[in-house]
Amino acid sequence: MAALLAFALAGCDATPPDPAASAPVGEGLAAALRDPDPYARARSLGALLPTLGAEAIPEVRKALDEFRLDLGAVEFELLLRFWASHEPAEATAWTFKRASPLYRNAASRTVIETWAAADPAAAVVAVESAVAEADEEIARIAELALVQGWFQKDRPGLEHYIYGLGSGVKRQRALFGYALALAAAEGSDAAIRWSEGIPEGDKRYKLEVFRQLVSALAWADMPAAARFCDAHCDGPFGSGLRNVLIRTRLRNGEYGGDVVEWVARVPELDEEQRKNRRHSLWVAYATWAYQDRESAVAWMAEKTAGPEEPEPWVRQLYGEYARLLAVDSPEKAISWAERVEDDEERELTLVRIARFWRKQDEAAAEAWLSQSTLSERARDQARNTKLPDHLPGRREGT
Repeated sequence: MAALLAFALAGCDATPPDPAASAPVGEGLAAALRDPDPYARARSLGALLPTLGAEAIPEVRKALDEFRLDLGAVEFELLLRFWASHEPAEATAWTFKRASPLYRNAASRTVIETWAAADPAAAVVAVESAVAEADEEIARIAELALVQGWFQKDRPGLEHYIYGLGSGVKRQRALFGYALALAAAEGSDAAIRWSEGIPEGDKRYKLEVFRQLVSALAWADMPAAARFCDAHCDGPFGSGLRNVLIRTRLRNGEYGGDVVEWVARVPELDEEQRKNRRHSLWVAYATWAYQDRESAVAWMAEKTAGPEEPEPWVRQLYGEYARLLAVDSPEKAISWAERVEDDEERELTLVRIARFWRKQDEAAAEAWLSQSTLSERARDQARNTKLPDHLPGRREGT
């Protein structure tokens, strides 16, 4: 973006403002910005700025350049949006070079989205340069803002651009942004119809569309995301789709127990679905435990506390539960690992816990190993502490 920034910044400074033309405008802006009530400031600017023309740009720039801590985020955004609507290249260049770090992320979204809504082709060039030079967060914001703005101008052109990005993070972000914009503009059902209407000729692309749609709906409309998953997660373009929704729901702060039990309600109509559901159960519980180990352990303790045998899907989580317990109590973890019903999983879990245990208390671990039902080969593996144990350790603060 260096060339664009240099050009735009030079252009900003090339022509001095006309004092006579800018004086009344400056007085109006100054009066609005002096109001001590933040609500009144926002109302005044919101009413004033749409009535002004390009002659107000010097005074708007002056207000932005003379940044004060009492200039709140709302006033900053309104001023910058006005400038970007008249001089998008210059406003974008200023944002990336001079905007206060306090507001730079939001400012980047404002200028790129405004520019893309007016001239997508020019905005693409700026975003490509910004992504190459900016940090990851700004790059992500710029790419999403480009889609949000372009969506307002030319949807077919935007879809063609997104497809042309090829597989990778950029296309995934763009599809996520498109799905969000469509859901916001026309509703979740319209976004679902769009995804279902993607031709199946490029299977990889359709799968990317489905995955990004379910991620977007998980943020914007969780019931719609769940409906979409019910319809497609076990279909030909459902590979990994349920796991995308699981991780998004957990990132959104949903209670992990609710997410795990949602997965448990998935029907098992054939062997493939049974395998998929079991893996998704593990993904849900393990991801939740990584984020909040204490809650995940407490939930499982409650599920297994009664006199009756827990449901089969709960028993499928015994291996992960044992791995969680091993950090604090290898002996307790061993007792749960021994209840794992799958022979291969049970042996692997016991070996890894024993390997970890030997690093903490070799004598105690060896005493258990010597009387365990493990094969000699498995015991030898457990005694090899040079191999990883793959146990989920505690996260800081848990």
